[in-house]
Amino acid sequence: MDFRLEICPDQRVYICHFRGALSLEGMLAGYRQSTEIPDWQPDWNYMTVLESADLGALGFKEIERLMGELEMFDSDYNEDNPKRGAIVCDLELARALLNFWEARAVDHRTTRDRVFTSQEEAMQWLARPVSAARPGGLP
Repeated sequence: MDFRLEICPDQRVYICHFRGALSLEGMLAGYRQSTEIPDWQPDWNYMTVLESADLGALGFKEIERLMGELEMFDSDYNEDNPKRGAIVCDLELARALLNFWEARAVDHRTTRDRVFTSQEEAMQWLARPVSAARPGGLP
């Protein structure tokens, strides 16, 4: 598994790129690495990009554990402006697992997660202001 971190300070977004056969420990190490860079801020949104990713080693049990471990990103919860996480993956076979993530995150994370097929669409969603008029505060 390859990991690359991209920082977008103007958009207040950091992007974690994962490529190849994903593992729970490898993904956790990548996310932890992102919190150690000098420019990282705890209230920034994030995007996870799965590029040519093989999710074969990640089942529902691993997804539940990953969700629990990502509490480090949820620590600065602000109800008026909740953090958002975009997950980008264009692999149709991965959609069921990622849709499971998105559905479970509603009840288990304060960061609001959504799944997208393109980085452009994900960045547009992350850039939108939070709408207080919608349930959950998000479009």
